[in-house]
Amino acid sequence: MQKHFFILLSVVLAFLLISCNEGGTEPQEVIPGCRDYLWSIDTLAEPSTGLSITSLLAVDTNKIFIGGFSYDSNQLLYMHDGEDFQNIVQDQISNLYTIMEYNSNIFMSDGSSSIYQLTDQNRIKEIYHDSQNQVTFYHYQTYKEKLYVAGTKARLGGFVIKSFDGLNWSSEFDSNVKDEFMFSFGVSNSTFFLLTVKDDDFTLYSLRNNVLNSIGQFGYSNIFTIDDNLYIREETGRFFKIINGEVQTWFNLPAGEIYGATRARSESDIFIYQVNGIGHYNGIDYKRIVEFDQPHSISGMDITQNGAFFIVRPISQNYLLLYRGILST
Repeated sequence: MQKHFFILLSVVLAFLLISCNEGGTEPQEVIPGCRDYLWSIDTLAEPSTGLSITSLLAVDTNKIFIGGFSYDSNQLLYMHDGEDFQNIVQDQISNLYTIMEYNSNIFMSDGSSSIYQLTDQNRIKEIYHDSQNQVTFYHYQTYKEKLYVAGTKARLGGFVIKSFDGLNWSSEFDSNVKDEFMFSFGVSNSTFFLLTVKDDDFTLYSLRNNVLNSIGQFGYSNIFTIDDNLYIREETGRFFKIINGEVQTWFNLPAGEIYGATRARSESDIFIYQVNGIGHYNGIDYKRIVEFDQPHSISGMDITQNGAFFIVRPISQNYLLLYRGILST
C-alpha cells in the first residue's frame, strides 16, 4: 500500500511540474500603451542671446522644470505650473546642465563639478563639489533609494560616478579612460552601464565591482531603462535589450527615418522624438502622435504617469515650444 502511495504521489508531482512549465512558456499578452492624449503648446520667448535649454524635468503635470544657460545671464531655470512659465532662479551658478529629482527634492548640476539643491524659497545652494576632478555631471538616475550622477572629466580625461543616499555622497567609480566621452548612463540589475563615444564610434560598457567590460559597439544611439532592465535605441530605429550582459535584438521601427531621444513607461509605452514630430510605440505598432509644422530640434523631454512633455525649438527661430500631452481619463 505504501509503495502504491509513493508511486501515485510521484505521478501527481510530475504532472504539476509539467503543468507549471507549460504555463510559464505561454507568451504574455501585450497591453498596448494608450495614445489618447490632449495636447497643448506653450511658447517660451528667448529671453537673451545665446540661449541653450539643456534639461526638462516633469514632476507632475503642473510642475515642469526647464533649465539651461545663456551667454549673457548664466543659468536660467523656469517652472511651468500648467498655465504659464515662471523664471524662479534668484542665484547664479556657472551653467545649468541637468535638472534632477530625488526624494521630492530638485537638484541641478553645473559645469564646474558641483551639485546644487533648489530650496523652498527658490534659492540655490551647493550640496556637493568634487574637489578632485573637473567634471560636468550630465547624467543621473535614481535607483534603489539612491541618486547616481555621472559625467566625463575635463579634456576627456576619464569618467566619474557618484552616489547620494540623502545624507552622504560616495564615490562609485573614478577612471582615467582617455579620449572617450560618456554619452549616456544607466543603472540596471545593480550594474552601471556607460555608453561612450570616440570618433563617432559608440561603445557600451558594463561596470560592476569596479571592473569595466565592453559589451558591444553601436551606431549613433542612447540607452534607457524600464523597471530594472536596460535598452538601447539606435537612431536608425533599431532597439536592443541587454539580458545577462548580452545584447539581444528587440524590435525595429520603420526604416528611412531618424529616431532621437527616448522615454518609456513600459515596453509597450515608449515615446520617441523625431525632427518632424513625436512618435509612440505601443508594443504592437509605431505611430506619429504629434506632427510639427516645420523641423524642430529637441532640448528636453520627460514623462510622468499620465503626461508626456517635450521642449523643442523650431529651426532658426528665437523661441521654444513646450508640448504638454495629458492622458485622457
